[in-house]
Amino acid sequence: MNINFHIQHYFLPLILANLSHMMIVRYGWFKSLEIPLSNAHFGAHKTWRGIIFLSLFASMFSLPAAYGSGAIPLKQAALLGAGLGLSYALAELPNSFLKRKLGIASGQRSQSFPKLQILIDKSDSLIGTLIFYSLFIHLNWPQIALLFSLGLALHFSLSFLIWQIGLKKEF
Repeated sequence: MNINFHIQHYFLPLILANLSHMMIVRYGWFKSLEIPLSNAHFGAHKTWRGIIFLSLFASMFSLPAAYGSGAIPLKQAALLGAGLGLSYALAELPNSFLKRKLGIASGQRSQSFPKLQILIDKSDSLIGTLIFYSLFIHLNWPQIALLFSLGLALHFSLSFLIWQIGLKKEF
């Protein structure tokens, strides 16, 4: 599988799902789903709304790529997208749990190692989605390493851009 396949079936659904979810959060839509999974364990920002909409949006955004390329049947693409969205949300939970145990408030950064925390914050969801994606698509280690590197660069770049335009409060 070439890089265009991975852009269409991995990166784009995740990017578009996250941007869509960010709009929901930014404008306070679907407040009834803004229920923390566990305020004590993960903080106030990890909500059912995030799990539901990341999964739903990633599934939805997987369909046009599958339809256009014909490389994956639509049902499989929908499952791939939903799995990507779910794995993205779930992969953030261990990091959030660790931050709560270290006394770092939800949405805050460590004063001791802020750069390391930024790297972990940008990597956790990427690692989770790559685990799921590699099981679904059967990637080898060089492909995983390439997608991780590209994903990390994209995550940093898009986070910076979104922060610059004011959609997100922190980089």
